Amino acid sequence: MTEHAFDIETKTDFKTLRLAGLMTDTGTMTFCQYRETLKGVDDLLWADVQRDDIVYTWNGEGFDYPCLNIPVKDLEAHSVKLIDGYLISKMLYPDRYSHSLDSWLKDLGGEEDQKLTVDYDNATIAELKDYLNRDLAGTLLVCRHLWGEWNAICKQTGGDAYRILRMEQGIRRLVNVSRDRGFRLN
Repeated sequence: MTEHAFDIETKTDFKTLRLAGLMTDTGTMTFCQYRETLKGVDDLLWADVQRDDIVYTWNGEGFDYPCLNIPVKDLEAHSVKLIDGYLISKMLYPDRYSHSLDSWLKDLGGEEDQKLTVDYDNATIAELKDYLNRDLAGTLLVCRHLWGEWNAICKQTGGDAYRILRMEQGIRRLVNVSRDRGFRLN
């Protein structure tokens, strides 16, 4: 089993894909591949991802997969474990001061000045690659940490960690559909 991190960078309209990246880590960062168009994202996702691998995202359920119009059920058909670290963060620490990837990196020992900013609309592909590379490495680090905590808690309760997470992710998708159809809690 190999662990991967997947992320995309879009323009500020959140519709125009600038870059997608998949980083595979088998102890060290051994693979990074980028695509500049939507065509090829599916190839990017599955070129090196094998059955029973883990694909980590940070808000993939809420942004990356919907933005790419990729149904999660299609991704799950590959028997890959899709793990959204942002969702786990919110479930494990609902009152946390921030659920951003940057805040987690800082809390896990990263330096505050390592936070990169980028002009999503005007950055060069090279600049976006640097930014995306840092996000992918951070996603691997933080998601591994949170997935370890989630597994430990589920093990104590006798539950299957991934199955429980998938139920939570399914609920999130239902809430998103309801929200998109105009439902609001007042």
